[in-house]
Amino acid sequence: MTQYLTFRTPKFIYFIVPMLIATALALSGCARSLGPGEYDRMAVGRVAHTDFGVVTAMHNVTIRGSRSGLGPGVGAVAGGVVGSTIGGGTPENVLGAIGGAVVGGLIGAAVEEGATKQRGIEYTIQQPSGNVISIVQAEGGPVIMPGQRVRIVYGADRVRVEPDY
Repeated sequence: MTQYLTFRTPKFIYFIVPMLIATALALSGCARSLGPGEYDRMAVGRVAHTDFGVVTAMHNVTIRGSRSGLGPGVGAVAGGVVGSTIGGGTPENVLGAIGGAVVGGLIGAAVEEGATKQRGIEYTIQQPSGNVISIVQAEGGPVIMPGQRVRIVYGADRVRVEPDY
């Protein structure tokens, strides 16, 4: 006698899983921008030190996405809920929930990192003192080319490179 795993879908799953996915997508949109025109709330009203320099080189980079644990957490919960519906009895439901949580967590981690990944630019800057520094920031804002004079702003939230007009 051969037994087959059966798939029973409880009614609540049609509500829970879409809500978990929507929450994960909404929160992944909260990724912090790293562009020169974006300021953190804590930077407002604070003094920033400014240096000057000339861009000697620039190249495109990829800024990795965040790994906060939110993606794997939401994915594991959603995967566990879906996985628990597999099987016809309690042992199969438990194994399905465990397997679903592991797979969901892995998928959630990949989605979070992919949704928060950004393109950026690394600038190499020669300062008047002779020091050479390198700063990475997200794309956006005015285009800065090699040979252009820039301001290096050491702010409360991060360092940014801006054209020196």
